[in-house]
Amino acid sequence: MRQSVDKDLVRQHFSRHAVTYDAVTPVQNDMARQLLDVARVRLNCDRVAEILELGCGTGYVTARLPALFPNAAVTAVDISATMVQQAQAQLGDAQQRVRFVVDDAEKMAVGLSRTAPVYDVVISNATVQWFSNPIETLTAYRRCLRADGWLLISTFGPETFAELRDAFVQAEAELGCCRRDYVMPMMSVRHWNAAFSEPPAEAAVVRHDVQRQTYADVRHFLRAVQRAGAANALRGHRRRHISRRLYSTMIRCYQRQHGIQGTSAVSATYETLYIAVGPNTIIS
Repeated sequence: MRQSVDKDLVRQHFSRHAVTYDAVTPVQNDMARQLLDVARVRLNCDRVAEILELGCGTGYVTARLPALFPNAAVTAVDISATMVQQAQAQLGDAQQRVRFVVDDAEKMAVGLSRTAPVYDVVISNATVQWFSNPIETLTAYRRCLRADGWLLISTFGPETFAELRDAFVQAEAELGCCRRDYVMPMMSVRHWNAAFSEPPAEAAVVRHDVQRQTYADVRHFLRAVQRAGAANALRGHRRRHISRRLYSTMIRCYQRQHGIQGTSAVSATYETLYIAVGPNTIIS
């Protein structure tokens, strides 16, 4: 799946909300813990010498890598310098084993894929959904791995924010508006497995969860999404104006269809996928 992501907008979103990010991202933090569990089970962690982390953000994963991989040096990349500053503040003494790079991980992939394999692990938590070409980019990073290396990814599936998508569709229908996408598209389990596994190799998606978070009301949910930097970053989206009428109608539709009975609270779905591409996995 290809999509045109406005990387300047991604950088702005996450830089603006770097300080509040950890407080409003319990799902992303849970994804990080699950992803590290995948690494713990599948890898001989003591033998890992070089790790590349894509989209380190505020350093939630980065800070835990030195303990899990006691002999590894870590290169941690993020598109936002402000996020990297937050990550550096988290590390303390472990920072001597981590080198931070401020760059667009997609652009980096082109140059790195032409060099000799240097990494034992490429890991990324809740980041690749911001890539314009996630499959091509991760295939390039796969070539940066040594023969026994692993690509470990967590990301969101297409059911994420299904309620918000549904509320916009209903609101547009009520108002007779042209149909537009206000929620970032996400790749499904089937798409990931088709890209990174072929029989008899193990499926690339090794874990798949669906959870629902509860928020005080629709506006609290939308503010939490905004404070997490997770606004729609498709190219051209910043030029789309959501009218007050559409916005208020969407909120009413969301509350009506996905509200918790007897309260103003609403639920929001998060579909999370965990991808492990190991040395015996065939890349199509």
